[in-house]
Amino acid sequence: GEIVQKIDGVAVADRYRDESETISSATEQWRRQVGLGRMLERSAAGPVEIVVRDAGGSSRTVIVEAVAAEVYRPSAEVRPESGSEVDPGIVYFDLNNARTATLRSHMKTMQRAKAVIFDLRGYPNDAGYDLFKHIITQPVTSAWWCVPVRTHPGREPNRWEESHWDISPSATRIPGKLVFITDGSAISYAESCMAIVEHYKLAEIVGSPTAGTNGNVNPFELPGGYRVAWTGMKVEKHDRGPHHGVGVLPTVPVKRTVEGIAAGVDELLQRAIEVARQP
Repeated sequence: GEIVQKIDGVAVADRYRDESETISSATEQWRRQVGLGRMLERSAAGPVEIVVRDAGGSSRTVIVEAVAAEVYRPSAEVRPESGSEVDPGIVYFDLNNARTATLRSHMKTMQRAKAVIFDLRGYPNDAGYDLFKHIITQPVTSAWWCVPVRTHPGREPNRWEESHWDISPSATRIPGKLVFITDGSAISYAESCMAIVEHYKLAEIVGSPTAGTNGNVNPFELPGGYRVAWTGMKVEKHDRGPHHGVGVLPTVPVKRTVEGIAAGVDELLQRAIEVARQP
């Protein structure tokens, strides 16, 4: 719950401002997701000096060792085990990196539950797509994938190639109430999944807007070691509205607080449990 004020003598606000100027992002939530991680990156190992302020307003200097991290989640919450009961009759399943085999191994438990909370803060594996077969009662589609087709340089597209997912229901269904948790860490494929939840109103969505960035990425390398990437596919919502810069919006907005972090409370999960308890 302590607030970091400075890193190596530089105020956090200044460091974030400098980092955020170099981040290509359609939304502030994704810019923060990337920027907060970059603020803690070091080009060389060694001690890092940070100044922190506690809840009482007192500041102190702490020396810590720099460590490498492949994935960074600010204020990463400690999540329950998938398939565990987080409240009487309410089962939790973490979709971040989840495989279909794991989803199906907990299927009977989720079928017996009064309600199931699916956590999509992060990026799902193949369980993200497979899940929908078990929570729908009629065929559904994804949002629209629109790829521009150009036959001449420097001109507008001649046409667009459009496609989407087609998903049919499975005989194995999760019948209870559903609640999804998400935030700005959900990008691309995760948003494809959340957009289906949003459009078909399959569940309440607890948390904050997703990253608002979806579509195939087209990268290439330039001399000097530069890498350029852009989105080569335009994604439109089911109703043909824009997804870029918008994302999937929560039906029950919740944000983490310093007080919650200090107390070790996952406020999004707690709110999701409250929603799941409702008739």
